[in-house]
Amino acid sequence: MRKALWKIKLKTKDLSYTIKKRKMKVKISTATTFIIILVFTVFIFSGGVFSALEKPISLLPSSSGWTFIYRGNINAQTLSESLVSALLYLIGFLGLYLLYKSIKRAYRPREAYIMLIIGFTITLISVYYLIVLMQEKIKI
Repeated sequence: MRKALWKIKLKTKDLSYTIKKRKMKVKISTATTFIIILVFTVFIFSGGVFSALEKPISLLPSSSGWTFIYRGNINAQTLSESLVSALLYLIGFLGLYLLYKSIKRAYRPREAYIMLIIGFTITLISVYYLIVLMQEKIKI
């Protein structure tokens, strides 16, 4: 009887050790974490929650044709407006990423300078068009 209990105890210890050993720790790289946070941020900033909950229309009829901007109403937006703003935010983040990479490549001055100019230009273009989009939205 004692021998059987000893064997059972030994097997359960081995089983618990095996189960603990087989648990895999999920290691998420910093790049993956950064991309997940970036996508979530762009989703929130571009009005993704509003688009998901309200199910807005994609285009609005206007006197000169179709438009994707709710003029004079800052509390509503079309689906196309959400997509355009999300694209502009992503382009802006791409420009900021190029600025960051240009700093990392300081040992190659020509490449760093080109990346710096391109990143700065892309970021400025994105910010400019986001401001224009907001001004068109506020305009009555």
